[in-house]
Order: sequence, then C-alpha cells, then structure tokens
Amino acid sequence: MKNAPMMHSPLKNRFYGSFGLTQNFLNIYLNISYMGKKKKNLVIFLIIMLMLIFSLFTNISSQQIPKKINYVADYGINKQNSSIKIMSFNTIVADWISNVIGEVGEVEAIVKGSTDIHTYTFTSLDVQKVASSDIFVKMGVSGLEPNVDDLITSANESSGGKLKVFTLKNSTNDKNFGIKMKYDPLIESINGHFWMSPLNAIKLVKKICNRLSQYYPEHEEEFNNSRDDYLYELDQLMLRINTTYTYFYNETKIIVNHPSFLYLFDLLGIQRIGVIESQQGVEPSAQDIANLVNLIESEDIEIVVTNPQHSDDHVIQIARESEIKISYLTPLLGVYNLETYIDMIDYNCIALYNPIDPPTDPFMNSTMIFLIIFVITIAAAIAVLLYIRFRPKEMDPEII
Repeated sequence: MKNAPMMHSPLKNRFYGSFGLTQNFLNIYLNISYMGKKKKNLVIFLIIMLMLIFSLFTNISSQQIPKKINYVADYGINKQNSSIKIMSFNTIVADWISNVIGEVGEVEAIVKGSTDIHTYTFTSLDVQKVASSDIFVKMGVSGLEPNVDDLITSANESSGGKLKVFTLKNSTNDKNFGIKMKYDPLIESINGHFWMSPLNAIKLVKKICNRLSQYYPEHEEEFNNSRDDYLYELDQLMLRINTTYTYFYNETKIIVNHPSFLYLFDLLGIQRIGVIESQQGVEPSAQDIANLVNLIESEDIEIVVTNPQHSDDHVIQIARESEIKISYLTPLLGVYNLETYIDMIDYNCIALYNPIDPPTDPFMNSTMIFLIIFVITIAAAIAVLLYIRFRPKEMDPEII
C-alpha cells in the first residue's frame, strides 16, 4: 500500500500541538482524504448533519418567550369644537364621563394602559393638561391617586384658580350616590377598587351627570339623554352577570396576584382563597409562595388571576409549581384592546373561563435541548471515529 505523504513541517506544527484533540481532528481529515468515494460521501453527510443540529440548537436557544403585548391606548376622547375639557386620574372615570358628556366636551385620563395607578408620579405635562382643563374629577380613594392633591394645587396655581374639582366617592350615607367600600380579609384593610362592580358604576355615572348639569345647565338635557342610554347598557351588563357569568363561576376558588377584583368576584360568586401581593409594593417571601402552593393543593384551586399593571413573575412561578392555569384580567382600560368599561367587565368575565397554561421555563427548555443535542452530537462523532478507525482496509490496485 502507498504511504500517506508527509505533511510539510509548518503545517504539521500548526496542527500537531500539545492538544490531543487537535491531532484527532487531523487524523480524521487525513483519513477522509484517502477514503473511497462512497465512504467519503458518508462521512461528509454525517458532518453536515452535525452542523445542522448545532444550527438548530443555536436558533432555538436564542429564542425567548415573547412577552405579553399589552395594547396601550392614548386614552383621550377628543372632539373638535368641544367647549368643555375634563381630566380624570384613570381611564375608568374618563370612560364614564365620556358616556355622559357626549359630543359636548372632551375627556382625558392621566394614567393610561398598563401603568400601575398605585405608584404613578405625575409630571409637569400632567400639570399643564390639568391646568388647561375646566374640570378635574377625582376618584376619591386613598392610595389609588397618589399625590393627586399636589397635582391639583399645582394646576390651580398655573390656571389662576379656575379649575373645578369634584370627587366621585361620597359618604356611604348618601342615598343617591354613596359608595360603601368593603373590608378585604386577604389584605386586612378596606379594598378601594369599588369601580369593578357595575352596581357602583351606575351610582357614579348618575353623580357625574348630576354634577355636570350643575356646572353646565344649558347642556342638562343632553347629559341626561346620554346618561340614560349608558345606564341601559350598564343594566344589560348586570343582566349578563346575573344570568350567564354567575352560572359558570359560582363558588369557584382562585388565588389572586392583586386584590383588584374583589367587587367583581363577589358578584360572580367567586371565592378568593389567597393573595400573592398582600401589601402594595411588598414582594412575597419564599415562605409566602410555599404557603400558597400548599393552599392551592389543599383547596384544589385551578386558577391564579393576575393583571398587566403588576409583575406576573411570582404568578408564573406558582402556576408552574402547582400545575394550574393563569387568567389575565384587567381593572383598567388601555390594555388588551379594551377601551370601554363595559367591554372590560365582559372581557374579565370571559377571560376567567379561558385561563391559559403558564409559559414554559426558557432556561429549562434550553438546558434540555442542549443536553439532547450534545448527546446526539457525541454519539454521531463517536460513530464517525469508530467507522474511520475500523473501516475495511482497501488493497492498492497497483499491488494487486
């Protein structure tokens, strides 16, 4: 048999170093060079397959779980030639006002979309907008409109004290417009998210109409007509809750990320068994999460509820560990393409019935994929090396 030609010294020194792995790859290269055509094609095919496997792993491992895309509306209801400009702190109040004021004025909310109303800090632009408006409507709940009084004071200084301000929430003794807020045992304090009940919305829409009629008596008839049309829609919403949605959820047990939905869940007959964020801005401890996981198992809970205004990291962790589903609801507008209060309540009731599985852990996915591909690659490489090492020897045709 012919001997393989000796490599030129510089090339040899480049490949033959202190690393045995380099020498092995050189041997593979030399053996492939002197293989028969069929064997050479087989080895080349295996190498190409290994390259494709590595390429596949690179593409998969570089992918990340897409974040939920929350539609954030520029929640301002603007009408040309409108004579009345009204500002509110959140989108819920803005929607109620827009359904009363009709074409007479324009309404804009300060806090929009997935922004957390508990921690919002007003800006100089907010002050300018409020100062240039005719009316500012407060919700009137401590903790849900941070520094709103400072905002009003700054706006009044800029406008020369012309800004009209009124508060939606009245004393519970007010028979017409009074709202009674509920004590929430999960957070051991009063729950201020009273707008999540359409029954309270009906009272507050009436109050908005009453106050606007006092400010602008020349538009009272228009306000009353718009109010009546909207109250009919709210009555229809309550009819859906009482006859349809309640049927699906009565006595359902859930865990919540934030206590935003107490008033709606009470209407639906849903029992909130535990809460992840019991205090605003306070992260749950590892023991808190472990307790919730145990509670989910003991109470046979199948759903954890969260909303886009708060982080869902702990929600996903608990859902994975407990093997339960997640329902994504919202207490505010400007997300999930929701731009009206009625659509939001309908959406929340339907979303509860259609929970989703928590996203898979991207780290675990990448690790498993890497291990599988690594094993396949090593096995293929060993197969190639064994084939080259123990392949049948071919006789030199010149010797024969």
